[in-house]
Amino acid sequence: YYTNPYGTYEKEDKNSYYLSGESMFKTMNEGDKTFNSKKIVVGIKHGDNIIALDPDIVLEKGVVNFSIGNENGVAFYDNQIDAVRVFYSKLNNEKLIFTYSDGKFIDQKNRTWNRLGTDGTNKLNSMTYFDVMWFAWYAFYPNTEVVK
Repeated sequence: YYTNPYGTYEKEDKNSYYLSGESMFKTMNEGDKTFNSKKIVVGIKHGDNIIALDPDIVLEKGVVNFSIGNENGVAFYDNQIDAVRVFYSKLNNEKLIFTYSDGKFIDQKNRTWNRLGTDGTNKLNSMTYFDVMWFAWYAFYPNTEVVK
């Protein structure tokens, strides 16, 4: 090859792979237009339950509370690494609801948590999640719920 067949991965470049339209190959399930096919989403799994979360919403709000199956979760935006971290939002079987204020994650009991899911004494458990392009997530999980 004399050029990268995928183009650049730099989002600012007009030839970016992320902006170059559809995937190069057909996938098992196609056609969903919830997001641009190459939009990065956070795919989250808990048992047989599957959801997709738009990381831009977490960036905008700082924190997003959600439910997946019979569990509650929370997504924190980690500005130190420009990424989303996802945790079960419970402590000792108590459901936690988080808000974001002045760079802090605060639960309903006014405890302050950090981007790693700890409050100095307690630690939230991480959920199974990863960043993935929408077309790839949808190909495997066409019945996914999208958190808005």
